[in-house]
Amino acid sequence: VSVEEMQEYTTVSHHLDDDRFIGLQPRLHPAWLAARAERIMRHNFSIPTSIHTESRVQYLAPAWAGQSVTVGAHCIDVFERKDRHRVRFDCLIRGEDGTDLARLRHTTIFKQAND
Repeated sequence: VSVEEMQEYTTVSHHLDDDRFIGLQPRLHPAWLAARAERIMRHNFSIPTSIHTESRVQYLAPAWAGQSVTVGAHCIDVFERKDRHRVRFDCLIRGEDGTDLARLRHTTIFKQAND
């Protein structure tokens, strides 16, 4: 993710002017990191809509813009609750130098009863 992309994400998507995320050497915004779970799910499956229900995020190291990040995921559960099909998976976000940046446990509804 480029420095410019993170600056735009922070100012446009989140309406923030926090130097930690828009300065000359910005960090990756925590919400951007957490959103990688939905992105990897949509990369691997054709799901037209989803409803995020829960994320547990463990930030492991400072994450800076201007680097490539790799996201991996492992499905740990698929279940139905209240007529909604849900998936839960664990993700790992790793920086280009091999540093683990964050771990996520992500749960989302991928199919509703009327779908």
